Amino acid sequence: MGAGYQPVTSSERVSGQLEYPFVNTAATAFSTLSETNKFNFVYVSGEGAGPMEKTWTLFGKIKGRAEVALRALPSTPAYSALRVFNVRPGGVIPSPGDERPGTGLPLRVGLATAGSLFRVIAPSQICPTKTLSKVLVDLAIGDGSPLPAGTGIEDDGI
Repeated sequence: MGAGYQPVTSSERVSGQLEYPFVNTAATAFSTLSETNKFNFVYVSGEGAGPMEKTWTLFGKIKGRAEVALRALPSTPAYSALRVFNVRPGGVIPSPGDERPGTGLPLRVGLATAGSLFRVIAPSQICPTKTLSKVLVDLAIGDGSPLPAGTGIEDDGI
């Protein structure tokens, strides 16, 4: 979700006024598509998002506000079909050979170097594309049940 395809003022972009309408509109619209009275909505937020707004980055505050707004939707009867999963990946690094077509050699070398370095010094902050994509798809097509407790699972896994 973002503002790249329409003209917006910098104050709208900075305040996050675009995040909520697009994310919430999408979630509420999709909730009506379910034939089973369950619809899994997977919101890719970002590492550093702060639902309690204690983060020092504007990005974290805006993403955190969007997460809170999404988590509140299923408590409204009209949107009770929603099963919201907020995912906060860290650095998304393509696995070797998974770079976008047309990626130049300097960027491929840079990504490979950065990926190798971060896999050693901060492995918990790296999300390889193959792993992340599998997790996101599994959440989207899953049964919507809460995730089992574990590292990184918050809000009772729902």
